[in-house]
Amino acid sequence: MRVLKNVEMFALIAVVLWLTFALAPAFADAPPSTPTAITLSLSTKSVALDSSLTVSGSVTPSISGFPPVSGVNVTLAYTMPDGTTLDRTVTTGADGSFSNTYTPGVAGSWSVEASWAGDVAYLGATSSAEPFTVGNSSGSGIPMVYVYVVVVIIVIAVAALGAYLYTKKK
Repeated sequence: MRVLKNVEMFALIAVVLWLTFALAPAFADAPPSTPTAITLSLSTKSVALDSSLTVSGSVTPSISGFPPVSGVNVTLAYTMPDGTTLDRTVTTGADGSFSNTYTPGVAGSWSVEASWAGDVAYLGATSSAEPFTVGNSSGSGIPMVYVYVVVVIIVIAVAALGAYLYTKKK
């Protein structure tokens, strides 16, 4: 009788161990497997210094049939003309979209890129970099080369008028 109880106990322990190791992966947190993509667009490709630029986009599952990626933090990395990066964080809405208004303080060639790390359901993603240009002034919008040409023409006209009046007096 005692041998039978030991065999039963051994069998019970073996079954419990087998079930534990066989079923554990099914109950463990599965790594995220659904890929995502980030779209990114700019309100303009050229903005005047100290004027605003709006960056918008969305985080969506790459496979159809999955819900929007809502309520997640997206990092917008603004790369300045000297290569330094300024990060801003935005949160996606119920439809997976996000938006950020930024006012650059340095003239030159910039770019912005969006990324997110992923979560328990989705893999993270990074957008392609979107370039934009920041101009020197928000004035009249006339390129400086035209201003220089007009100044040179005025100087030549004044010099010609001065020469004409000088020769007419003699």
